[in-house]
Amino acid sequence: MDASLKGEAERLAGEFARQAKTVGDLNSLMRLMMKSAMERMLDTEMDVHLGRVDIDNPREDGDSTEAPDIAPSAEKRSARSKSQSVKNRTPNRRNGRSCKKVQSELGEIPLETPRDRNGTFEPQLIGKHQRRVEGFDEKILALYAKGMTTRDIQEIVRDLYGVDISPTLVSEITSDLDTEVSAWRTRPLEAVWPIVYFDGIVVHVRGTNGRVTKHTIYVALGVNLQGRKELLGLWLSENEGAKFWLSV
Repeated sequence: MDASLKGEAERLAGEFARQAKTVGDLNSLMRLMMKSAMERMLDTEMDVHLGRVDIDNPREDGDSTEAPDIAPSAEKRSARSKSQSVKNRTPNRRNGRSCKKVQSELGEIPLETPRDRNGTFEPQLIGKHQRRVEGFDEKILALYAKGMTTRDIQEIVRDLYGVDISPTLVSEITSDLDTEVSAWRTRPLEAVWPIVYFDGIVVHVRGTNGRVTKHTIYVALGVNLQGRKELLGLWLSENEGAKFWLSV
């Protein structure tokens, strides 16, 4: 962050400190600022899409070194206006806005996304069908990885961010994680491992009946021929024993 942005951020922080009385007030101000910033960025994306902003060459009059006409005549102004009007005339143009709500780390943010007449605008900041800001999914996955139920995740997200999420949303987010875990468990292993470590870690696991009991996670850690460690597998059992290790 350069000095100018840092100074602006400190100025905004001072404004927030004077206006916010509670943490809830501060979150509301942050959501409002984020909404404004995201909508301006979406508007800029639309301008680029319609060709009204050239991000590579913002000057439209070229690099001519000719001295500017300080007092152009009426005829010149009229001709320039007509030329600019023809240049800006395009078959595609803005066509209102569509409203949607996205989930973020600050809570639910209502956004007004610009539309174009041809329906070809594909925003990069927040996609057409995107309903969550980057970073929100990771928090749900972290809660899921800790063994929390869907209801637990719903309650924690509601308490922390003031957002009501559905069980379908939680399942949708965690389904990708389940797919990756299944692919990891069925991946092929190398034929030779010079060194393999076996160990058992005792953890607390919530069962289907809601009760928390102690279980053992069996860990196999291997060192390959290049000297790099890799986790070979994890297995869960109620207690540690030689018979289970033989099955592993």
